[in-house]
Amino acid sequence: MAILKLRTLSYISIRTAMKPHANIPFMGIYRTDNETVRKDDLLLVQRKLNYHPGLNVYAKWDRNGQCLLKADCEGTVMITSEIAHLDETLPKIQREYAEKGFEGLYKLTFNVIPKKASNRFALVSQE
Repeated sequence: MAILKLRTLSYISIRTAMKPHANIPFMGIYRTDNETVRKDDLLLVQRKLNYHPGLNVYAKWDRNGQCLLKADCEGTVMITSEIAHLDETLPKIQREYAEKGFEGLYKLTFNVIPKKASNRFALVSQE
């Protein structure tokens, strides 16, 4: 007499099937106006170029095609509307702004205003 073995489904694999991976950042704004940030803090995650990097902010594209804006130094976040100075040679910029044009285009820009350096110090030795 053969014993029939049935495979049971794992509830853990079904329950977590629709969840995203833990290391993928969610889309949206992480830091808003007048918030203090540190170097390499994540400011924004976006798919299209709705927001552009400004002063002391750099853009990084991850493996999923998302644009990450990160702070380049410690300071305070300031979001402004400025004329976009775009590099027309990049293929992602060409795809995004092909029908809009490159002249006189105002976009929201993320800037990080650096903190003032302290002028107080202790003189250890004078040589």
